[in-house]
Amino acid sequence: MAMINRLINYWRRFVNYFFLVDKPYPHDRGFHISYLVFMACFLLLPIVIKFKASEKEALSLGACKLPSSCLSRELFGTPCPGCGLTRSFVCLTHGEFAKSISYHRMGITLYVFFLFQFFYHAYCLNVLSKPIPIKLQRINAVLSTGMIVLLLVNWIL
Repeated sequence: MAMINRLINYWRRFVNYFFLVDKPYPHDRGFHISYLVFMACFLLLPIVIKFKASEKEALSLGACKLPSSCLSRELFGTPCPGCGLTRSFVCLTHGEFAKSISYHRMGITLYVFFLFQFFYHAYCLNVLSKPIPIKLQRINAVLSTGMIVLLLVNWIL
C-alpha cells in the first residue's frame, strides 16, 4: 500500500509540474537562443542533406558522408526511438511525404513539433521582459510530454 501511495504522489508531482503550471517560470536569453539554434539545425539541415537510396541509404552533407547507421543499433543491435528520423526529415523537406512516413511514422509530427518549438522560443525571446503566458506554458508542456510519449509508444509498437 505504501508503494501505491508513493506512486500516486509521484504522479501528482508529475502532473503538477508539467500540466498545472500556476505561475510563469523564469526565462533567460541564453536558454531561448540555444533552443532556437538547436531547432533551426533540426529544421534546416535536412534541406541541404543529400540522400541516395541506391548507396545503402547513405546521407551526405556536401562532400562529407554522414554515418549511415544508428549508434544504438550498432552497439546494442536494436533501433532507438529516433531511428530513421534523419531520413524522414530529409524526405519531408524534399516533398516526399510517403517516403518520409516509411522511414519513421512520427517524422512529420515531430517536424511540425520542432516548428512549434522554434516559434515558441522565438516568441519567448521577443517578450523576454514579460512573463510567458501560463496557457502557452501549459500548451508547450503538454505537447513536449506528448511527443516523448508518442515516440516511446511508436518505438514499442
